[in-house]
Amino acid sequence: MSKRKLAAALADAGIDYMHLPALGNPKDNRQPFRTGDAASRQRFRARLNDEVAMQAVNRIAELFAAGAVAVLCYERSHEHCHRRLIAEAVLEARPSAELVAI
Repeated sequence: MSKRKLAAALADAGIDYMHLPALGNPKDNRQPFRTGDAASRQRFRARLNDEVAMQAVNRIAELFAAGAVAVLCYERSHEHCHRRLIAEAVLEARPSAELVAI
């Protein structure tokens, strides 16, 4: 996936794109995360406690005030994706947000 091409296509549709690398699942943690490894989930939760990641989570929470927000990842299945943990962190920051998983 090319984030530049994605950003351009979204811009053509009138949608803003924001890349938040602090919320990415590190490459060495992806495969264990996909297999349900509890330690990999803990590593990612710890990553979300980093100051930069917390700022990114808060930015997403703030964007909800303006409308819908989509959190994207190239992971094929949402069942094996770190976005669920990001969503939990966003809901902690903004409990009134409505979450829809697709």
